[in-house]
Amino acid sequence: MEKSRARILALLFLFIAGFVVVIYRLVFIQVISAQSFKDLAQTQYLNSYSFLAERGTIFDRDGNPLAVSTQEVTIFANPFFVKDPGSVAEELSAILDKDKEELKKKLTQPDTGFVFLARKVSPELAQRVQELDMDGVLFTKESKRFYPHAQLAAQTLGFVGVDNEGLSGLEFQYENVLHGKDGVVVAERDSHGGLIPGTYTTREHPVNGGDIYLTLDKNIQFFSDQKLKEVVEAYRAKRGTVIVIRPDSGEILAMSSYPTFDLNKFYDVSQDMMRNLATSLVYEPGSTFKSVIIAAALEEGLVGPRQYFHLPPTIKVADEVIKEPHRNQEIDYTVTQILAHSANVGAVLVARVLEDQQLYNYLRKFGLGERTGIDLPGEERGILPEVKNWSRSTKATISFGQGISVTPLQLLMAHTVFANGGILIRPYLVDRIVYPDGRISRPGEGKQGVRVVSEDTARQITVMLREAVKNGTGTRAEIAGYEVVGKTGTAQKVDSDGLGYDEDRSIVSFVGFAPASNPQAAIVVVIDEPSSSAGDVWGGTVSAPLFKEIMEFTLRHLRLPPKSEDL
Repeated sequence: MEKSRARILALLFLFIAGFVVVIYRLVFIQVISAQSFKDLAQTQYLNSYSFLAERGTIFDRDGNPLAVSTQEVTIFANPFFVKDPGSVAEELSAILDKDKEELKKKLTQPDTGFVFLARKVSPELAQRVQELDMDGVLFTKESKRFYPHAQLAAQTLGFVGVDNEGLSGLEFQYENVLHGKDGVVVAERDSHGGLIPGTYTTREHPVNGGDIYLTLDKNIQFFSDQKLKEVVEAYRAKRGTVIVIRPDSGEILAMSSYPTFDLNKFYDVSQDMMRNLATSLVYEPGSTFKSVIIAAALEEGLVGPRQYFHLPPTIKVADEVIKEPHRNQEIDYTVTQILAHSANVGAVLVARVLEDQQLYNYLRKFGLGERTGIDLPGEERGILPEVKNWSRSTKATISFGQGISVTPLQLLMAHTVFANGGILIRPYLVDRIVYPDGRISRPGEGKQGVRVVSEDTARQITVMLREAVKNGTGTRAEIAGYEVVGKTGTAQKVDSDGLGYDEDRSIVSFVGFAPASNPQAAIVVVIDEPSSSAGDVWGGTVSAPLFKEIMEFTLRHLRLPPKSEDL
């Protein structure tokens, strides 16, 4: 009797337990996991497609397209509708030149309704796949970035990735403007995985990106790119950069780096080649820096252009012995001659009239140790040590461009101060943005310049730099009919151990503007490690002639006729 009762109780317990499990399962499905099962069900009959917004076009200042978007075909699949993944993978592999097993793996993914098979292929290739009429294999149009001029201003323009997102340069800097807003549509799908018209549950139209008009001039940029390439290759240099700017406005007309690359094939390029040397190369400027030192002394009224200094061939400052590279006898030079003939000892003596903090403050006013604020990613600050970290010889070495580091753009902007009557402005690359709704914005407008030195000091330095081109170290930058202003620089590079300077490795440069009385263009040329086996490697022999070629082309392109001297 007891055994029978125990058996009945056990069966009753099992019945109740089973009932509880069934009830729990129903509650789990109907309540707890209702949304999950609803979502799963929807994935079986709904498809969601994104419609990428058309990326904005990048134009030069005259409306020439530099970066455009073309239509390509993307092939994708809905694995739920693929009947024979192995066979489909084999057929696609032969056409798309992709691994069969990798394709099969994509086609057998159980939890997704969308997998890419091939992105942005040619219409001809897509047509071959379409002719196979395979269930679950679908097609859509996608935008692909194309650069009509391939290598033109490559590091400045930058490029986009496969998903049309800017990865470098202006493409990255103005991503939010260029990309626009993608659209989306959700609708029921047919037995092949395609959309059924009229079943849309969600529909948002894409908003195309804005078009950008740059300050760059395609013709000046092309000429600058080509001439820079010729000089770097002729002197077997490591690399080089050129910047051309309108000094009164800050508009960049050209920004070149070499070596360069084809923007349409960026995936094979090293990171180093992608660097925009104009804003990321940090180097000791050498004698091009003397203009800034002398300007500070002039502004303080501590020296005058015609004031004489007695210059020995060498001078000792603390533990440093500073010498003239081309002179071994004593001489008396005016301040103008010190700058025109690039006298190191003379620059040291001029710097001595300034207090350390006083000089440092002027260097900061000229924009050194700070980014210029140009609308490009990755700009370097340069290196300007604080006065508390100066040694007893720092001021002396800074006077001729050692112990301080700049970018080519910083050096150029410092010299536009003299072209602008003492005002430092911000450089920029985007003139205007035109949005699809017709709105126009001008990012470069409304930026106020900062006074660094007086108009009188700026003019005095301009006259001195004119003398440097007429009768000093910069004679190879002279252009018949144009009053060219400029300064040469030759800086030995620091040894690999950081303890001295390597006489066999140097950076040579030239910076200047023209015409002197009404500057229309300013240019900096920087060539890194030209080979002495190719000839004399000085700022005046390598960089000045390149400056001359680009400046002459620029002035003529701007339709500024040559004329006689008027300074």
